Amino acid sequence: MSSPELSFPPQALPALYHAADQTSLKKQQSYLRLFLCVLITTSAAPAVIILGALCSSLAQPARFIAAILLVTSLLITAKIKDSQRERTWYGARAVAESVKTSAWRFAMAADPFPVSLASPAAQSLFQTTLNEILKDRQSLNYSSAGETNSQAQITAQMQSLRNATWQERLQTYVTDRVQDQRHWYAKKASDSDSRESIYFWVILSSQLASVVAAAAFAAWPTLHINLAAIFTAGTASLLAWLQVKRYQETAQSYALAAQELGIIEAGAATVTSEQEFAKFVADAENAMSREHTLWVAKKDAK
Repeated sequence: MSSPELSFPPQALPALYHAADQTSLKKQQSYLRLFLCVLITTSAAPAVIILGALCSSLAQPARFIAAILLVTSLLITAKIKDSQRERTWYGARAVAESVKTSAWRFAMAADPFPVSLASPAAQSLFQTTLNEILKDRQSLNYSSAGETNSQAQITAQMQSLRNATWQERLQTYVTDRVQDQRHWYAKKASDSDSRESIYFWVILSSQLASVVAAAAFAAWPTLHINLAAIFTAGTASLLAWLQVKRYQETAQSYALAAQELGIIEAGAATVTSEQEFAKFVADAENAMSREHTLWVAKKDAK
């Protein structure tokens, strides 16, 4: 384990990372909440109409309520599109991860901030790197990050680690970066796989209920309530939610990333010099950056 003074917790990352991270999380939560509202209101409309059919006095009010639900769904969909929440979500995430990998490269004295680069020059280059990351996503608004925007961009922990020996940096890097990220990927992969399985069985059950309801409606002509519409709408909403969350795709991608980081971690035992350590960091950061680059590319293609 690395000593406390040489640890590199998330709190030690630059202000830009925290601002982008908070912005991304808030926009993700906002986007998913609105999308869920669209699915709920759309699915509730046929349910309200069918419930109204159970009582003739409620039939007309139920139709009005269903119409209101559908209009609400339409307005929320328009709001999602107009506010660009999804693009801000993954745009800010791309900034956060770019800053994170640059900060680790700086602290570990890896390319493009090698140990041969004097401290003032390395700091200047890091500042230039942050400016380039900012310019690449100029439209992002970090105001929701609040006081985070006033924190340091080059923290004391980053400087302390950069001045340590390569052996100390290696120990910290393996523990606080490679192992930490590997565990994160492995947990996310496991969670996504479990949730995908749960949704699969729920959707299958909903489809089966639709078939049973449709068969009952066809078999008994005197039955005036067709519950198949409710289950069909529910199935469609669940499928749409599953498409947004992409649990199966996420599980496969993160499991692969965890395996790749495991192989990289094993390579730490063969590092015997400053130069080899710098290459080790570069390879690990490239592997982690590749995962985030592919994620952003998929979002941009939507």
